[in-house]
Amino acid sequence: MSDTTTPTPSLTVSGTPLDFYVSGDELDFKPTLTNANGAVTCTLTTDLPDGLSLNTSTGEITGIPTTVGSYALVLVATDTQTTTRLPFSLQIVAPLTLANTTLVSGEVGIAYTQTLVPTGGLGVLTGSVDSTTCPPGMGGSVDVSGIHISGTPTTAGDYKIKATLSDRTKTLNPVITLVVASELALDVSKAPVLNLFTQPYSFTPTITGGV
Repeated sequence: MSDTTTPTPSLTVSGTPLDFYVSGDELDFKPTLTNANGAVTCTLTTDLPDGLSLNTSTGEITGIPTTVGSYALVLVATDTQTTTRLPFSLQIVAPLTLANTTLVSGEVGIAYTQTLVPTGGLGVLTGSVDSTTCPPGMGGSVDVSGIHISGTPTTAGDYKIKATLSDRTKTLNPVITLVVASELALDVSKAPVLNLFTQPYSFTPTITGGV
C-alpha cells in the first residue's frame, strides 16, 4: 500500500513596501505569512530606521520614521518547521517644506523678482500662484526650482500672496508675505530761504517711501 500522506506546505513570506515613505508620517508595512505551522517568530537581520518597530509575531513594521535614507532589510520568519526570508527596502524621504514665506520688500515703480526655494520632497514640483493676491503690476509662477514672484509693483501695501506647491510627498498652501513700499520721495517744500548774510544755515529734508 502506497503512502498517500500529503506533504505539509512550508511557511512563506511575501510583500512589497511602497516606493517611498515620508519622514514624519505614519508607516505601515505588513508582509503576508502563508502556511504557518504553529506560532511564527519574525526578526530582522539589521536594525530598523529610527521611529519604527517590528511586530515579532506578524512581521508588521509600523511607526513614524524620523531618519531619511534607503534601508536594505531582510525579514526572517520561523515557524515550527521552516525558516524563510523576505529581502526588501524602505525608502524614507524628507517631506516637501517651504521654511521661508516672507519675501524681501519691494518698492513702487522698481522691477522686482524673488524666488522661494523649497527643500525636501520627491519628484517634479508643480503648483500655481493666485495672481489676484499679488500686488498690482506683479504676478507669480511655479516651476521645478520653486515659487517665483516678479513684476513692477504700482501700489504700496502689505500683501498676502496665496500659492500651492506639490510633489509626490505633499501639497503645501503657503501664504507669502510681501511688503511694497511707496516710491522714495524727498520733501524740500519747507526749506527756509537761504540768506547769504546769515550763517550758519541748516535744513533737513523729509524723506518718505523707499525700502
